[in-house]
Amino acid sequence: CRYGLVSYIPFSESRFLLSMQRAAMRLAEEGGCTFTSYCYEEAHIETEGYRRLIEDVESHRVAGLIFLNPPYNLEDTPVLVQKGLPRVAHGRARESDTFPCIMFDHRLFLEKSVGHLAGIGRRRIAVIGSYLHREEMEEDISYLAARKLSSPKLTQNCTPWHPWSARQAALLLMGLSEKERPDALIIRDDH
Repeated sequence: CRYGLVSYIPFSESRFLLSMQRAAMRLAEEGGCTFTSYCYEEAHIETEGYRRLIEDVESHRVAGLIFLNPPYNLEDTPVLVQKGLPRVAHGRARESDTFPCIMFDHRLFLEKSVGHLAGIGRRRIAVIGSYLHREEMEEDISYLAARKLSSPKLTQNCTPWHPWSARQAALLLMGLSEKERPDALIIRDDH
């Protein structure tokens, strides 16, 4: 069987995507299946990777697709509407999804991280993450504020896939006065 790994972000720009690609290659080495990586740019859907993906789906050359980021910009394309093609996506599920979605439980991660840090006496916890939705960031700010373990300015958003933005957020946090400077840091995104 041949499966497709699909991303709108170049695999080389993300440690997560590279890890997923390497894991797929290890599975392929064990035998029984192969993987093809398809990359198309989200804003420029008409790319070579997109054309190959459409062609392989329409020609029934893939047994299933694994979307490594939400495929919502592919709605109404054969990639999402062709019947009989198994699909799974990494991301938050929507009511309209006709395929399973798998998402890392960020809430549980935050609860366990905060529990550990509070348990060792930390009282000014900062968070650097790549929040895709404002509501996610506000939830984290509220969670920390309710436990009196942070202030809103200690939760910083950075651009995924650009380490320099996380560096700038860290410099901003460490530049605060000694009284406001965080005594613990949660990195919410591996990029």
